[in-house]
Amino acid sequence: MSVDRNLYEQLETFSEKSRYPVAAYVWILRVIDETRRRLGRDGHINASELLEGHRTLALQEFGPAAFDVFRHWGFEGPADVGRAVYELVEGGFLGKTDEDSVDDFASGYDFRKAFVEEYPW
Repeated sequence: MSVDRNLYEQLETFSEKSRYPVAAYVWILRVIDETRRRLGRDGHINASELLEGHRTLALQEFGPAAFDVFRHWGFEGPADVGRAVYELVEGGFLGKTDEDSVDDFASGYDFRKAFVEEYPW
């Protein structure tokens, strides 16, 4: 996914008042787009699907540096991914269903284990 200039500028303004840097929000939108493509569908993906897409794309894009990239953005674990998603929802960039909850992200995987300890060196 390439973010057009207008959307990037909106995200940049949004991130100035939010918890994470603009790169983190662009990343979340990219993960959603790539996960939808991988699953072969448009529309809603759940927290579990998003987190798996996050892990897969992170390992492809960042390799063993993924853990450090995410820490730099303030992503200590899946709960931070969920908070970023829900900030995008609140900002009007994403939608959600009534069944969705930020708590759905809390039981995801351990970032250190996924991106460092289990990295396929």
